Amino acid sequence: FILGLSVTLMALVGVLQSFGLDGDFYYQSAKPASTFVNKNMATPSVVMMLPAVYFQILVCRSEKTAMFLAGCGTLMVTYLILALTRSSIVGFSFSLSIALIYIFNNENLRR
Repeated sequence: FILGLSVTLMALVGVLQSFGLDGDFYYQSAKPASTFVNKNMATPSVVMMLPAVYFQILVCRSEKTAMFLAGCGTLMVTYLILALTRSSIVGFSFSLSIALIYIFNNENLRR
């Protein structure tokens, strides 16, 4: 949960940088790089945590927690779309395909 929250905050900083609301906190060689210097260093952590956030949505019991996690996942996907690096596209496609295979093979999650 803590890793997902930290990656969500990193994605929030990246989204704000894309819209020009970043201030002069971080030196950026390519925006939106969030708290890193380059966006190629920021997107892999978002791609790695995105399936975990969506899996938590599937197994959580509280509707409020599910809505909060859905907002976090939406923010992460928004950051990946704004960053638009090849590594993020390949990583997201791979993790999405693995997640879909897992969901279709697990009968309890399909209900």
